[in-house]
Amino acid sequence: MSLRAPSTLNGLRLLRHIPLEGAFNFRDIGGYETDDGRHVRWHRVYRSGQIHKLTDADVAAFESRRILTVVDLREKDEYTSAPDRLPPGATLISCAGGKITPMEDWAHMLAGATSGVPFMKAFYSDIHGLAARFKPYFQTLLDLPDDHALLLHCMAGKDRTGIGIALLLLALGVPRARIVEDYLLTNTHGTKVLFGEHAERLPESVRQDLLAAKEEYLQAFFAALEEHHGSDVQFLTQAIGLTPEKIARLREKFTE
Repeated sequence: MSLRAPSTLNGLRLLRHIPLEGAFNFRDIGGYETDDGRHVRWHRVYRSGQIHKLTDADVAAFESRRILTVVDLREKDEYTSAPDRLPPGATLISCAGGKITPMEDWAHMLAGATSGVPFMKAFYSDIHGLAARFKPYFQTLLDLPDDHALLLHCMAGKDRTGIGIALLLLALGVPRARIVEDYLLTNTHGTKVLFGEHAERLPESVRQDLLAAKEEYLQAFFAALEEHHGSDVQFLTQAIGLTPEKIARLREKFTE
């Protein structure tokens, strides 16, 4: 694919968002400038919400973009009830964390709450088990053929995917401000998640806090990395196992 990135910020946002018929919050993470003056390559890594309802046209779009590796961050119950639809020959990597709080439990914990912000900040601050979930993801990135692209997704493409993309952009040397900018684009392209009956009794303000991508959520994640590992770089090297050599390989593969 020979699309060229436009020079304006609005143009970048337009190119970044990829409208599909059967999926939402589907975006290219290319174009961000790194701390050494390089830029994240376009058409190599994508992020989205769940993809079980892809249409034939969507699958054709995957094929044309060479999206032949999909990393699914959902838990077993989620991907069993809504299995990914993939192009022929695509590889699926499951990076389940082994636990998920059902919406019924979320609704119970938030009963009587007037804000969902403290709950979401606590979710982003809990980095227990994060390394085990994302090690296979980073290995898949390191092994990705040069003519293939990778999609990282969860249910909404906001929280688990937001953390996974943030970690990759950190490894590539993208400043936090740009990582937050990418995260917040979910508010434009990713608000189609349905909570179901268990959340109906929650106040609208709480539901909106759960749906939204807010800078304070991702900042809580960054703070947790620093608190428990000293810095985000030390988390990547010590917990994920990204040696300087592996980080150099990632930057060679995914920046230019």
